[in-house]
This record gives sequence, structure tokens and C-alpha cells, in this order.
Amino acid sequence: MLIKRPDRKVRPRPHALTPMKTFEQFRVLLSPARVEIYEFLQAVAPCSVAELAAVSGRPADGLYPHLRQLERIGAVEVVDREPKGRVTEAIYDLTGDDVDFDFRGRKKLGDKVISLAAELFIRLGRTALRDAVEAGILDYEKKNVVLRNAMTWLTDDDVVEVRKHALAIVDILDRGRKAGKGRRYQYLQLLVPSVRPGRRQA
Repeated sequence: MLIKRPDRKVRPRPHALTPMKTFEQFRVLLSPARVEIYEFLQAVAPCSVAELAAVSGRPADGLYPHLRQLERIGAVEVVDREPKGRVTEAIYDLTGDDVDFDFRGRKKLGDKVISLAAELFIRLGRTALRDAVEAGILDYEKKNVVLRNAMTWLTDDDVVEVRKHALAIVDILDRGRKAGKGRRYQYLQLLVPSVRPGRRQA
């Protein structure tokens, strides 16, 4: 369960996605630590570093370098400062609701970023599964783990339908992130065209 921040005026979020345009921006974001920090900010921002540390379980001092990097690429910004004793503390928020993974017209950039993101997300999923096994929290009666690999054939219309259901799942995940109730979960999804081994793509 998330540790709720004190009531604070929430800056209206832009409807547009975060304008990530270069591979360097994505490379900075797509590190295990910064992806996790970004996702916690999605759940609790606007917040102070102390509040972010309490939610994420990371030491506050270790968050500053990552927040500076996220600021540098335009993903995070300081939106306010609040008094805390004799000093003021910065209040951080995201610059958009999510990261823009729209690579239409930018195929080379898209190929590089998607490959980098997939390697990272698979690594995060593998780590989450290992930790869950070691902690003994997989419950096969309640079926709190889903694992499926499928090789199939899909038409373009089928892919559209799969994406529709995938986005519906994302909506459920976003609601859970905002509510902050229940057990923390790691979710990974991947749908990609496949090529038969030993065959070159036409």
C-alpha cells in the first residue's frame, strides 16, 4: 500500500504525452532505477524527495542524482517549494502523464528505443519474479501470478483487438497505481512479430 502524501494542490497534468524526441532522452530514462522512480512519481507526484523516498524505499540522498537526470531530459520538473524548518524543499512532478512511445516516421529511433526498453522491462520482470519466489509470496490457490508464452498467427485486425485489450489492462493498472491499495505487482506485456529461426525477413 502506498504511503499517502499530505493534501497538496495538484498541478493540472497536460493531456499530451511527455515529448521524448531523442535516443539520449530515452537512454537516460530507461535505467532500472529511473524507471522505478518515474513509476512511483506517476503514483504520488507532486511530492517531495522525502515523500518519494518513503514510498519507494530508496534513500532520499540517492534519489537526487536520478531526479536531476530526469529533469535534464524534460521528464520531471520542480513545480513548487514548501517550507520545512529553516529551509524549503522542492516539490517534484512529471511533465506529462506518460512517456511518448510513438515512433511513426522515426523507425530507426523506434527500433533502438523499443529494443532497449524491452531488455530493461524483461530484466525488471525477471527480478520481480525471482524476488517473489524467494519471498514465498506466489499463491497458486489465488493464482496471483500469470505467465504465458504463445506463438500464433494474427491478422492486422487481430492485432488491433489484442492492443485494445492490452490498453484496457493498462487502464486497470493505472487505476491501481493511483489508488495505491492492495499488494504491489510487476506487470510486463510484449507482442512482437516473429521471424522463423534461420529465415530472413522478406
